[in-house]
Amino acid sequence: MIEFGGGVRDTQTVETAFSMGIDMLVLGTAAIEKSEWAQEMIQKYPGRFIAGIDSVKNVAATAGWKQGSKFTTEEALKKMESMGFREVIFTDISRDGTLEGPNLDAIREALTKTKMKFIASGGVSNIEDVKALKKIPGVAGVIIGKALYDGRVTLEECLKI
Repeated sequence: MIEFGGGVRDTQTVETAFSMGIDMLVLGTAAIEKSEWAQEMIQKYPGRFIAGIDSVKNVAATAGWKQGSKFTTEEALKKMESMGFREVIFTDISRDGTLEGPNLDAIREALTKTKMKFIASGGVSNIEDVKALKKIPGVAGVIIGKALYDGRVTLEECLKI
C-alpha cells in the first residue's frame, strides 16, 4: 500500500495522486482549513484518506508546521472524526526527528479523544520506544524516520514486535 501526504489541498492533486496508483492520502492542513472540501473528498473516495494531526503543546499545527491552528489537538481529533476519517496519524512536532523518544503521555491523552485507528509518529529513537508504543492500547502503528535511517532500529526488529 502506498500512502502520500503533504500539500494535498485541492481536487486536482487528489485525482492525480489516485490516478498514479497512490492508495491513501493524508490530509492535515486541508482537513482543518478546508473542511467542507475535505469532507466532500472523503465522501467521493471513501476509505482512501487518513487524517494527519501535527500537534505541539496541544495545538494542531498547519501549513507544514509553520503555524498553529485555532484548534486544540482534542478539537482537531473530534473534527476530523466527525468528517468521516477513520484513521489518524498523530505527530508530536516537538519530538519529530529528535530521537528523544515519543511523547507517550501526549499519545495516551490523544487516544482518549478518538475512536479512529491511531498511528503514532515522532521521536522514536530505538526498539524500546517501539515496544513502549506497542503496549499502549489503541496504537495501531508507528512511523519511524530518523532512527530507521540512522540504523538505530531495523525494519526486521520492528516486524518481530
